[in-house]
Amino acid sequence: MSSRMNERDAVVGAINPGTQSVGSVNTGSIDLKNYRRVMFVVMTGSLAGGGLIDFKVQSSNASNGTFTDVAGLAVTQMNNSNGTNSQAIVEVTADQLADGQQFVRGRLTVSTANAPAAVLALAGDARYEPVASFDATTVTQIVD
Repeated sequence: MSSRMNERDAVVGAINPGTQSVGSVNTGSIDLKNYRRVMFVVMTGSLAGGGLIDFKVQSSNASNGTFTDVAGLAVTQMNNSNGTNSQAIVEVTADQLADGQQFVRGRLTVSTANAPAAVLALAGDARYEPVASFDATTVTQIVD
């Protein structure tokens, strides 16, 4: 029996597309009790204006707790020569987190100058069904 991707994977977080100001912005907290893995897709526009983009995954033991970096889950800084109009993918699995850590988030940091960027977080390997019940509240349509 086959299934559709939207029946297996959920949109669980995002940093909406737009020109991001210098500084850091986070996705919402994602609870890995519902999933075994989360894939973050970082997307950039033209970085010709000098903006530099960093992205990393952080974890915590509480949804509103203190988040710390997950070792090895950061992209090489994206800039005009290596990151304009491109994407980067960072995937985290529940077993990569320290004991007691079940919440993750993506952290996008822009430095030097404002830069166009967005992040989409997709969760897979659901522990429970229906998967659509875990979609972020910002998902307004699913068209099959």
